[in-house]
Amino acid sequence: MKISDNSIFYLIVHPFRNWKNRQDVNFILAATNYKNWIVSEIFLIFMFAIISFLPKLNNAIGLTFWVAIFGTIPVFIGGILTSYLLKKQGRLSEVNFLLLTISNILLYGNIGVAMIASEKGTLLFGSLLLFVGVYHSYFHQVNIREPFLALGMLLVFCFCFYHIKNTEDRSILLVMCSITITAMLISGKTGKDHFDNIKKQNELRALMDAQIIESKTSELVKLSGAFIRILGNNHDAGNSISAMRFILDDLYHSMKKKKIQIQVIKKISTLQNCLKSIETTWEDIKNAGQKDIGKMEVIETDQVVKEIFRLMKLRFPNIKFILPTTQMPSVFVNGGNSNLYRIFENIVLNACQGDGKIKAKQIVLNYSVLEKNRIALILQDDGPGFQKEILASPLSELKSSKKDGSGLGLYTAYLLATASGGTIIRENNNTGAKVSLILNLATFL
Repeated sequence: MKISDNSIFYLIVHPFRNWKNRQDVNFILAATNYKNWIVSEIFLIFMFAIISFLPKLNNAIGLTFWVAIFGTIPVFIGGILTSYLLKKQGRLSEVNFLLLTISNILLYGNIGVAMIASEKGTLLFGSLLLFVGVYHSYFHQVNIREPFLALGMLLVFCFCFYHIKNTEDRSILLVMCSITITAMLISGKTGKDHFDNIKKQNELRALMDAQIIESKTSELVKLSGAFIRILGNNHDAGNSISAMRFILDDLYHSMKKKKIQIQVIKKISTLQNCLKSIETTWEDIKNAGQKDIGKMEVIETDQVVKEIFRLMKLRFPNIKFILPTTQMPSVFVNGGNSNLYRIFENIVLNACQGDGKIKAKQIVLNYSVLEKNRIALILQDDGPGFQKEILASPLSELKSSKKDGSGLGLYTAYLLATASGGTIIRENNNTGAKVSLILNLATFL
């Protein structure tokens, strides 16, 4: 059943999916480890014990130990359940992320219940809500379009306002609520900008590396073609060769005339120096072309591709990834394993994201061995495909169909592929986009 873009379900689910896809999966999997929940619970028990059993502090807050501990139980159970599901599935699905969001809101609720149960702790627990809310908002990148945690916090404040009857405490609540919600949105926007900047910096760094490799590789090809000519025209090498010839002639005549042996030794020594000069000149010319250039390495394609698909499944659990049933041949890649990872990750990520609005539901990888010992890794999806104007433009123009896209991903992949003697071909098929990565087979020597 197709969901209307104007339906309430779409208006809620679509932003939630976008919010989930923006999360750092590895960070969340590490942060939601069950050990962290146990440590947090122990800390809360210890803190409430201190508050409850110190008379002056307890009088200032007015909170009993068992009431406080009872309030932490729902949060602890929710956290352990979320941790268990994440560890078992090994990915951040929409259900798992929904449970994590609910667990965070339950934590706010737990603090709110403690605020209600206490007689004089409105300001203290309100400040705690502010701290926790700002912390979560930053790392979960809460913003005005995806304000789910902020809405949960607002509900908690409303719940507290309803149950707290003291006029002074209610005034404090209103102020703390305004400050907290505003701070959460600002902190979330800051976090979003921070993580976006890191992503762009990594893309630019990868692009610069790719351009350097591609440029240096091109220089090396030109240098290799003129290598013999350069050596022949090199002044120092020419002088050394001429001197060596004259010394050999002189040495021959000296030996023929049976002159003193020490003269022969000196001439041989001079001859050795000339040979050393030629050898040094040769190495200098060779190293000048190879300096700072990544070497071609044999890479196991299967290993890299499977790792990328595994990580993409964590990030896009709703997309079905299909790999070839047979093992893919190894390839030559300039810069080694990390560069093939960059190339293919950018291609797969581009397919997963679609045009930003419509995403692929299925991504299929095939391969085909071509002539001249080359291989084509063919990635096809059922997404919206490439726009005509983007296909008509070279990758160097950095055009993207996504609203916040930079076009750096595919261009970086293209430069790295070119530096490895390959290329990238974009086109549309009957179902969506098709991207072919052409590389040299490692069997070609």
